[in-house]
Amino acid sequence: MLINSSAELIRKIHTGSALIGEPGSPLFPVVLARIVEGAAAQVDGALIGKAYDTADAGRETIREIRYNVLGKNPELVIRRLSDLSAKGNTQIKALINTLDLLDEQPRERIEEVLAQTASDFNAGDLAEMVNRMAMFANMIYENDPQWLASLIDEFVNMFDYDELDSFLSRAVDDFFRTSRPVARMVSPKLVLGFCEWFADEDDGMAAQGGKHLRG
Repeated sequence: MLINSSAELIRKIHTGSALIGEPGSPLFPVVLARIVEGAAAQVDGALIGKAYDTADAGRETIREIRYNVLGKNPELVIRRLSDLSAKGNTQIKALINTLDLLDEQPRERIEEVLAQTASDFNAGDLAEMVNRMAMFANMIYENDPQWLASLIDEFVNMFDYDELDSFLSRAVDDFFRTSRPVARMVSPKLVLGFCEWFADEDDGMAAQGGKHLRG
């Protein structure tokens, strides 16, 4: 009952906002923006930063205490390890149950909602996010041209190559052997797709790629 009443209240606020505001521009987001901007203007950024630092230090302390407790109770560590697959299986089962419920709905309605969801996805914002990340990465390059190379070098040098080689020797063979039926279906399509990228461009990339493939 409480949930229904809350949902109805939200609906009424949204409807009233649309009626009071300008066409295509509900009033509620405008009022909310004013309230948030007014509150933000009173915020002390330096003080908030110190509060974040304190909270981070507190979280780190809690993590350290937790690890110390686990270190003194090996059975808890073993238990957490055994729970990993159980949690993953539970999440997968929940997803399957959700998909089963969707599968029971009228197909026309599901197709309509999926099509609407796909059309509502804002690919432009995703592309802009990538642009901004590239811009910030270039700023870092301007300040430190070796930052990425140093980061990758530090990451790579932390590998235990003996353990990694032992794992890959087993896993790669198992992966390619067991995934062969899918690979035989997917790989030709991928190869043809890669070839299409360069086929219509007279810039020498296709010939250069073929040369590298031939060794």
